[in-house]
Amino acid sequence: MGTDGRDVGWHSGVTISDPTGTTFAPPTIIAKAPERDYSDIDVVRLDDGRFLAVTREHLTRQSVRSWSADEGATWSPIRPTPFLGSNIKLFRLRSGAVLCAYRDEDPARRGVSISLTRDGGDTWSSLGQLYAAGDDAMHQPGSVCGYPDMVSLGDDRIGVVLHGYPDADGIAIHWLELRDRS
Repeated sequence: MGTDGRDVGWHSGVTISDPTGTTFAPPTIIAKAPERDYSDIDVVRLDDGRFLAVTREHLTRQSVRSWSADEGATWSPIRPTPFLGSNIKLFRLRSGAVLCAYRDEDPARRGVSISLTRDGGDTWSSLGQLYAAGDDAMHQPGSVCGYPDMVSLGDDRIGVVLHGYPDADGIAIHWLELRDRS
């Protein structure tokens, strides 16, 4: 993600490096529009070889998705997901299904939520929350919370780290272990 200036004109895209990571191609923009800002992007390769990208739009907090079937050279027009998410993290399960963890920007769900797609991003199912904020959390859409990351720990274990909203004691880092039962 990047900007046209200092915190203005946010847009999401990808760049491809050579095998050594020494040189990079010019970025290919996935999501950019006048009066809209896009950031918090993640990309994952699907079982069929395409890339799936999910990013979010700042004004509406709507997450959107796009695909590339040519190694990131071109991308499909963006389409909305059913969730309002920031700090997007994608993780492909052994079955090929993809998890998306995100700070939930729906004011009714304070915390970090997780959704699943089994069809490469066409449809999504909410799996619930990885972290639900307490009543004392200093929550506002866009406030500091989330930033989830996921990593395979081997076998069927997935490690997840995220941080909660600030409360009277500060900010807590949360560690979870999920199981890939797909």
